[in-house]
Amino acid sequence: MASKLGSLLKKAKKTTEKKPTKTQSPQATIPDLDDTLDKWLKGKQMEKDGSAMRKQAETTILPLASEERRKACRDSGTFHSSIVINDKVTVSTQAKYSPIDSDEEEAIKEILGEDDFNRYFKEKTDVSITPSLLNDDDAMAKIIEAVGDENFTRMFSVKQTLVPTRDFYERSTMDPEIEMKAKQLKDAGILNPYKAAVKSK
Repeated sequence: MASKLGSLLKKAKKTTEKKPTKTQSPQATIPDLDDTLDKWLKGKQMEKDGSAMRKQAETTILPLASEERRKACRDSGTFHSSIVINDKVTVSTQAKYSPIDSDEEEAIKEILGEDDFNRYFKEKTDVSITPSLLNDDDAMAKIIEAVGDENFTRMFSVKQTLVPTRDFYERSTMDPEIEMKAKQLKDAGILNPYKAAVKSK
């Protein structure tokens, strides 16, 4: 039985496809952009340095702010998710925790007790349909038949989008005619390409 389960799991395991090696990007020299590029690189470095400085400061700020927020909530008898420190920064918390594996239920009950577990925790189930099932018309027809047309929209959340292919993206760069059509779609507010990213070399 164990070996049967093992082989089933091996079959279900997703293998990572090896991506083809990227061709080297072409290079261009635009002398008029030198000063602007230097400003961008300096700004990027300042962002990086600033981010590191903020992270380091937060290791001191967060525990102290958390303790002060807790005290303020208990003193006032009112829950506050934020606290203002030294009239300079606001430290806010979110009522969110990382997902907890359902296997931890007994360990949580051991600490909280059954009543508090039922009060403070709820089970959440997420089920997703794989693309192979969506592409199997017969299987989908059986599911719809089983739940009924009237219940399908109540039980399933369906979102449909149109996704331009990589071929379209490449052709709109290489082919002036497709480029013009892509521009018409952009002008009509239908096609919104992601902003190009600038990064240091």
